[in-house]
Amino acid sequence: MIGTRGGRLSRKLLTGIALVSVIAFVAACGDDDDDDGGGDTGNIEAQSVIRFAFAPDPVWNYIVDSGILEEKGVEAGIDINAFQSFDEFGLFAGGNADILST
Repeated sequence: MIGTRGGRLSRKLLTGIALVSVIAFVAACGDDDDDDGGGDTGNIEAQSVIRFAFAPDPVWNYIVDSGILEEKGVEAGIDINAFQSFDEFGLFAGGNADILST
């Protein structure tokens, strides 16, 4: 049953869902342009940058604090710049964020 043992299973489930959602969205929006015509060179420095705006969230803080975000971002070649604000739509409408979570 979800929510047993002081909510540990629930927290892990929410963390997993949040992480999978962010990575799936980033993978769907990834840049597939290959301007050099040389194919994949294996350059890790060529990362996609996603600007993500959302209200302060303890699940996101857990993902960052535990190192999951950095580990998965390096694997996927994605750098997520997170902006935590209660006016997340203002960040999005102002052009300072690519993704908005309300």
